[in-house]
Amino acid sequence: MNSWCIPLADNHLRCDLYLDISRTHYKEYQYEKALKLCYQSHKFARKSKDLLRVARSYHYLGLIKAKKELYSEALEDYKESLALRRGILSESNINLADTFHEMGYIYSCLSQFGDGLFSYQKSLTIRLKVLGDYHLKVAASYNNIGMIHFHQLEYNDALTMLQKCLHIQLYILGDGNLDVASSYNNLGAVYYRQCQYNDALTMYQKCHHIQLQLLDENDIEISNTYNNIGAVYDSQSNYQDALLMYRKSLCIQLYTLGGENLDVATSYNNIGCIYSHQHHHQDALSMFRKSLDIRQKILGEYSLEIATTYDNIGSIYYHQGKFEDALTWYEKSVSIRMVTFQHNHQSIVATLKMIANIYYLLKNNTEACKILHRVRNFHSTLIDDITLNRKALKTVISTQV
Repeated sequence: MNSWCIPLADNHLRCDLYLDISRTHYKEYQYEKALKLCYQSHKFARKSKDLLRVARSYHYLGLIKAKKELYSEALEDYKESLALRRGILSESNINLADTFHEMGYIYSCLSQFGDGLFSYQKSLTIRLKVLGDYHLKVAASYNNIGMIHFHQLEYNDALTMLQKCLHIQLYILGDGNLDVASSYNNLGAVYYRQCQYNDALTMYQKCHHIQLQLLDENDIEISNTYNNIGAVYDSQSNYQDALLMYRKSLCIQLYTLGGENLDVATSYNNIGCIYSHQHHHQDALSMFRKSLDIRQKILGEYSLEIATTYDNIGSIYYHQGKFEDALTWYEKSVSIRMVTFQHNHQSIVATLKMIANIYYLLKNNTEACKILHRVRNFHSTLIDDITLNRKALKTVISTQV
């Protein structure tokens, strides 16, 4: 007999049944089905007037919408859940910690890092009180707080949090676990940003060692790690090893993602940069054009990634002494950046300086002077904006908990 035909008079049972089925679809990545069923659960929770069930359904609505990248809607659901739970539960209840944690994630996705940090810290405080120091949820809190610090360029604080996360994971899970691999990857990213390339390489290699043991050789996570290792070698001017890693990353991407994918475009761009460093200009140009073709198909014309590719192509022609061609590509880059940044960004200044230099090389001093005059105007505006941004940053920091 079909279970959907069973009459369920009790709103509690209907609420729980719909939610259980919704969670099953959620675990199978069927988010549209999960959302519809969760709405049904929410409807019966409200009919039952059971506020904890209503709060729970709001929480799961937030989870599903987050997966669908409906971040603002998810945040509103979490706020509803939190308000109901705080009216019923004690401030040290673990369900409150979970809601704070998920709100932290949403704020991070919205780049609202101050609010994200506040929410994660509230969650961590409860989790430490209820679960103790050695629990995977505590480790998750340390990880996410660490990544907030990473995005705020607070690298020492990020290292402290990520190391605490890794310590707990190793204690509970041992060394052969993908969550441990993820922590090694995150630590590698922090060391890379700090230009501590040997430490970054060590972390990425530890991550790679675990991934090779647990994942298929063509898993996209392994591709990402090859890319990260390549970036370290690139920064160390070890171009031969960097090229090998980028090629391995690209090979997996092409196998797994196909040819028309933005990650594939990035790999072509990275390989092009290596060829450029090695003065293999024709090979570099071929890679940049492959990257450009993919990015234009997916992103359209006005994208910063495309502007960067135009700059890279312009650079190749510049080093080949083909100044007219270089000028064409640099001017294309500026036109995109002017639209994107509203005439005000340091990257515009850098490209304009290249254009002015080319005009000098072409003996067109009049045009070169006009461009440099624009550069001076940009510098004045940028100094004002940088001052304002620093003031804003101080304000944010002073209000954080």
